[in-house]
Order: sequence, then structure tokens, then C-alpha cells
Amino acid sequence: MCHVMAGRIALAALLLWAAVTPTTAADISAGGQVRSRWELRDTPDNDYHTATRTRADLAATLDGGVSAFMQWQDVRIWGEESNTLGDFRGDNIDLHQGWAQFSDFAGTGVDLRLGRQEISFGGQRLVGAVDWTNQGRSFDAARATWRPAGSTIDLIASRLGDTTSPAAAGDATFAGAYATVAPLAGSELYLLYNSLDATTGQYTAGVRKKGMAAGFSYRVEGAWQTGERAGLDVAAFLAAARLGRRTGGVDVALWIDYLSGDDDLTDNETRVFDTLFATNHKFYGYADYFLNIPLHTAGRGLQDVALKANKVLRPGLTLGLDLHSFSLAQDQGLSSAHLGEELDLTIGADYRSVAHFTGGVSYVLAADGFADIGRLADNALFMYVMTDVRF
Repeated sequence: MCHVMAGRIALAALLLWAAVTPTTAADISAGGQVRSRWELRDTPDNDYHTATRTRADLAATLDGGVSAFMQWQDVRIWGEESNTLGDFRGDNIDLHQGWAQFSDFAGTGVDLRLGRQEISFGGQRLVGAVDWTNQGRSFDAARATWRPAGSTIDLIASRLGDTTSPAAAGDATFAGAYATVAPLAGSELYLLYNSLDATTGQYTAGVRKKGMAAGFSYRVEGAWQTGERAGLDVAAFLAAARLGRRTGGVDVALWIDYLSGDDDLTDNETRVFDTLFATNHKFYGYADYFLNIPLHTAGRGLQDVALKANKVLRPGLTLGLDLHSFSLAQDQGLSSAHLGEELDLTIGADYRSVAHFTGGVSYVLAADGFADIGRLADNALFMYVMTDVRF
């Protein structure tokens, strides 16, 4: 008991010292977020719940181009603490981000960021923070950013698992380079590598380009995967295109995505594309039946043709409507490659410039292919209402 009391006194003294001790920081700021979302999934296994994400941020800009950022979060489902008085533990609190950055490190022109951090590249098709999920994604990583003559080059090295920690099942690494090349009209080039023990050493190389032409906005992306995944040789690819235009005050876009699938699940090669650390919620329907590819397509890849429309009804009020048609890239052993259609309706509204409300309804018309791969045996409804206050 004496040791516990002594520890509390020491912690209080440390906090008091931090409050009164001068610092070299030029600027310190605090912020945060409280976001709650109610969800309903009307499937054969009906479920509805409300979850809240609470974040607290502390940012410091120090002398000499040094800065630091810390972000804690608590993610909980309402009712998980069934005793309103008896549970006072902080078991949901986690460090989401905690990094230090050295701008123009040693006069090299390179910004160096070390620590736990969110990483998003391009449209987050392969690497993203997945903000839709309450927990989000962050990496324990080193990131070096160089900006020569209008271009941007990022080098990252991240540790996903380390057996030095008892909690890690195996050593795992994610590393790579991502560049936006100004002389190529802003084209983006990347090479990514992920490994797990001796069974996976996979490379993903790709290119992404977006721009305007003849009054249309466009985006194209292609990627190739090779190496080894779970002991199998990898030969897989992704091809994606988007064409958009504003007409009558409505932004309309046609999306086509193709993720290769495996045409022989019994040989020693896999041809199904792995979306790595993507924010798949942005691309393959808001009902989230394709969050883990290749797992959620039974290794057979995915074809997605989507028509998306978005309109600003008035300042601070938007309406979106997306229609997807999903099929497998390969249908060996199945009755049909067609998975079905999904309709997503979304409305977003600002509230007094300090909060944002979002509501959505998604309906999935499941075809035979969905049942064949064990994902969805009948039509499904997904609804949500979300409030978001950031400060």
C-alpha cells in the first residue's frame, strides 16, 4: 500500500513539475474528438449497437524545427461496461499516435518522423488510416519525406510484429517508397514490401495518375504484386479507373476496379491481389463486405463497377448516392461469379460550424455468388447515424 501511495505522489509531483518548468516549445496546442455512431445490420444475424470514439491530442512545435504529437483514444460500445459504477478501469485507452518530427533533419532537406503514426498514401487504396473504423490504423514507423523541386518522396519502415514482445506471434515488417513526381504531371509511383516470418515476402509496385481533361476529372491506377505470400508464389495485379464530371450541379463519376483472382486454388501460386493496409470502405461499398481482400472474396478477386453521384443541397448539406455491381474475378467451382448489387445513400450536414452529422442507408441485393463464397446468403440492410465533434 505504501508503494502505491508513493507512486501516486511521484506521479503528481511529475505533473506539477511539467506544469511549472519552462520549456523551449514555441507553441503547444491541445485538441480532441468525440464521435458516436449508431449502426444497424439487418442480415440473418441482426445486430444494432452504438459505439463512441474519444480522442485527446497534444501537439508541440519546438525550437529548431522539432515537433511532437501525441494522441490517445478510447473506443467503446455502449453497454460493454454493464456496471455503471463498478467499472472504473482504463482498459479501452490506447496510444493511437505518438511521434516526434525533425524538419530539415541535419540540413538535408528531409523531414524525419519517428514513432507511432497514421500513414496514408494516394487515395488510400493500399495504405490508409481507415478513419471510418472507430479504432483507426496507425503504424510503429520511421518516415522520411523529401520534397525536391515540387515532387514528394516518402520512405517508410514499419515494424508490424516483433517477437521481443510476448504479444507478437512473429516478426513482421512493412516498408517502401511512395513518390509524387512533378515532372510527370503529378504521377504517383510506389514500391511497397511486407513480410511475415519466412512465409511471406511480398512486393507491390504501382503507378497512380489523376487530373483533368476535356472537362472530365479522371484517375487511373495499376499495381503488380510478386514475391511470396504464405509460402505461395505471388503473381497478381490491380487495375482501377475513375471518370467524373459535374453536370447540373451534380458530381457524377463512373468507377471500375479489377482485382485479380486465383484461377487454381490448389497449385503453388496465388494470383489474387492483396489490398494490404487499404481503406477499403472508400472503394467497395459502405456496407463493408469487402474489408479484407483476398479473404472476403474467397481468394477469387473482385470486379466492381460503380456509378456515384454527389450534390451539395446547400452550404453544409450534401447528398450522395452510389450504385455498385460486384462480381468475382474468377468463378472456378462456383455456380456464378456475380455477387450482387449495393445501393448506398448518404447525407451529411454541418451543425453550427463545430460539428458534423452523417446518416446512411445501404442495401445489398445478394446474388448466388455471395452465398457460394459463404459471405451473404440473403439481401442485407445497413444503416447508421453518426455525430462528429472535433476541436
